[in-house]
Amino acid sequence: MKKNSAADELSYLVKLSKEGDKEAFSMLYEYIYMDLYRYALSVLKNPYFAEDAVSETVLSAYNSISNLRKNDAFKSWIFVILTNKCKKIASTTMNSYSGLFQDDGYNSMKDACDRMIVRDAFSELDMDSRIVVGLSVFAGFTSAEIAVATGKKPSSVRSIKRRALSSLRENLERSGIIYE
Repeated sequence: MKKNSAADELSYLVKLSKEGDKEAFSMLYEYIYMDLYRYALSVLKNPYFAEDAVSETVLSAYNSISNLRKNDAFKSWIFVILTNKCKKIASTTMNSYSGLFQDDGYNSMKDACDRMIVRDAFSELDMDSRIVVGLSVFAGFTSAEIAVATGKKPSSVRSIKRRALSSLRENLERSGIIYE
């Protein structure tokens, strides 16, 4: 399927959803769920909080999809909602929670350890950096799209991303995951 036809199909599903088609919204949810969850997990660092953020986001999106002006802006729109939900959860709940992760189901102990090291390095980033890198890596947003979603200038987004990725690289080199 070509990218344009996928975008056209997504836009069509949004149109149907705005008209009240629950099955179309369900298909939108299936299309976007994993991207939403990966992003929320990267920001909140906790699978339970990530699930809550995604659930609240989907409910908000379902209730307000008729307010979406441009059908082709659905992905950006829902990630803005998710970003706001993540910020709300982080500010109200995360301060009192240690953020333990459940088993990711990895068969190899080394893979699980590497994943934990990467997760720990990512969690050392500040919230803005996690949001910018998360939107870029997990949602595939450009710096211009991230700027719209976060209210920052595109140049600021690029600077935050560059610093965050540099910091991640340094942490992962120190831990032995990345070799020079």
